[in-house]
Amino acid sequence: MNVREVFGHNLRRLRQRKGMNQQQLSDRVRQLGGSLDRTAIARVESVGRADSRKVTIDDLVLLATALDTTPMHLLIPFGHDETLDVTREVQVTGAVARRWFRGWEPLPGQDAEAYFDQVPRQDRFFQTDPHFGALADAIERESLGLLNNDPDGWREAVDFENQLGHTIHGRLMGLDREESE
Repeated sequence: MNVREVFGHNLRRLRQRKGMNQQQLSDRVRQLGGSLDRTAIARVESVGRADSRKVTIDDLVLLATALDTTPMHLLIPFGHDETLDVTREVQVTGAVARRWFRGWEPLPGQDAEAYFDQVPRQDRFFQTDPHFGALADAIERESLGLLNNDPDGWREAVDFENQLGHTIHGRLMGLDREESE
């Protein structure tokens, strides 16, 4: 699926998981200062139809905020092995797309050196670990397992990823202190 198709499917999936209808999501977007009405949301979700609607970056951020998620969860397939057409020439699994989106690994065919030069220093720890790909896959499977086994599993998945992030952040801060001494 291309990014627009994934977005439409994920928007519907996440909205329904929250128990919201399109009007309730539209009302929440308006509370946040946006202007997407129910019809616009329906058109975004109706990917493949002639009247489907494109979204702006502002829409993406508003919808993610209204659904208490991140833009990544709207743009990347939920399934570990589902395919995302990043471009006409580049297709990757959801797992690879998430690692790319997080700044953890380049897409196939990208210049790895140039890619990692643009990653903030505090995120570069992963690039030196030869087992990182397996670790990232395990993290992804655990998060997706929590999401798929329980309609409210997203809370546990977010908690899991936040705890992991705090642990890694603490480790990185320790490394920074060691380097500066």
